[in-house]
Amino acid sequence: MICTTGSENCIWSVPLGGQGASCLNQVREKGFKDGPLSIALFNEPRGVCVDHEGNIFVSELQSHKIRKISKDGIVSTLAGSTKGFEDGVGVNAKFNGPSGLCVDLEGNIIVCDFRNHKIRKIRKDGTVSTLAGSTEGYQDGPSLNALFNVPIGVCVD
Repeated sequence: MICTTGSENCIWSVPLGGQGASCLNQVREKGFKDGPLSIALFNEPRGVCVDHEGNIFVSELQSHKIRKISKDGIVSTLAGSTKGFEDGVGVNAKFNGPSGLCVDLEGNIIVCDFRNHKIRKIRKDGTVSTLAGSTEGYQDGPSLNALFNVPIGVCVD
């Protein structure tokens, strides 16, 4: 099992048998740095999910990025850069406080874009698009016209 603690900037591995938890990233100071887990820095990690290949994906609330931890322990930025809203590819896309995320059956990452009030999709090639939501509020309707108020959790059935 993998979980995050935002205030500690830690990505935890917790064996289901209860043998003890360990922080995967060795530096717990707040920041941003890609590279091996031994030097990587995170900034308030929130959502976490694992794909069928064993890669871990982490949303960072304060740095507005989605990070990937390969099964070899290398951290890279999958999408996001500065705070904002923009569909695009990789670091050209913008989020505003991404939170919950999950992997769909095709390997896409589905993300709650918390402060943008939207649900976003990141394809395997890093292309970010908006699936649902427009502005803050509560309203049923077609996906892109629906209104959400700070979505924080998502799963795919």
